[in-house]
Amino acid sequence: MSILSSIKSLMAGSSPRHFPFSGVGSLLLSDIAGFSSTASEIPALELFKVMGRIITAEHHFIHESHGFMPYTRVTEVVLAVWGLSGSRSSHADLAVKTAKKILAEARTVQAETGFSLQVRVAVTTGEMTVDTIGGRTQVFGAPFSTAQRLLELAAPHRSQLLYTSETLELTYERRVSAPIATTRGCSGQDVPVFEFTL
Repeated sequence: MSILSSIKSLMAGSSPRHFPFSGVGSLLLSDIAGFSSTASEIPALELFKVMGRIITAEHHFIHESHGFMPYTRVTEVVLAVWGLSGSRSSHADLAVKTAKKILAEARTVQAETGFSLQVRVAVTTGEMTVDTIGGRTQVFGAPFSTAQRLLELAAPHRSQLLYTSETLELTYERRVSAPIATTRGCSGQDVPVFEFTL
């Protein structure tokens, strides 16, 4: 099976068709940076294979943790949402654990290939609504905007996982460094931003 077929297969089976949800949840937003400069250094097919490996892993880990992906097109940007959790883990904990797996796989791929691709991952927690409107699933609420701001804070030339104190408070994560910045959180107030380090 080709890489593109693998990605499409994972995406087709990774989410329920309808995920109405309104309330406090956690959102993961990731993108791949550095592929524009890398494209001039390596053959396009090789770059496609490496990006395909990362994207396939992202979809696999999200599916594994029962996250929902509203947008299913093939792209370097991945969005996933966790609402009420049926397990002992909170939605924030599931999102952060998934993000850690994505970051670890990205670093493995980069080490094995030597390509300077970086996967930047942001996890936020807050009030949101996820529903299908006009045949298209939409995500409304502050967590998406906050996640975008976190990606803007990401350091260049390296993979990184950032999340706010709003997410940290609902996880079992205790191994964190001091805040690296502050941003406007989902509550509308400035909140500390933390970076997960392996």
